[in-house]
Amino acid sequence: MVQNIVEAARWLKKAADQGYAEAQYKLGIFYAEGRGVAQSDVKAAQWCKEAADQGYAPAQCYLGIAYGSGRGLARNYVAAVQWSRRAADQGHAEAQYMLGHFYNFGDGVAHDDAEAAQCFQKAADQGNVKAYCDLGMLYF
Repeated sequence: MVQNIVEAARWLKKAADQGYAEAQYKLGIFYAEGRGVAQSDVKAAQWCKEAADQGYAPAQCYLGIAYGSGRGLARNYVAAVQWSRRAADQGHAEAQYMLGHFYNFGDGVAHDDAEAAQCFQKAADQGNVKAYCDLGMLYF
């Protein structure tokens, strides 16, 4: 099993080196989780940035989370909001949820319950259960 994961990482790296955004993102996730490669939050962020710069929404969402948590990057809520918004604008449910979270707490943007609710609603409409919860708490 371990050999299969190492082999998967090797092939993802080949595709990532060719500029294939999905492979760059997936290789970033392998680094984040230490699957087939040595765990490295910094390398995870670097590979996801390569994919995000090409407009790949899952990688943009990952960068929003990474900047918001300081995982592999210096914590920067303004950058977290910017990357989350890019992915959210493409309809990425997790990014929509994260953007709502930033508005709800005023991290990187002015606190705005109405904007938070809109973001949570978009994510909830796609089945994001965390958005269900936070939207419910806003109504409460």
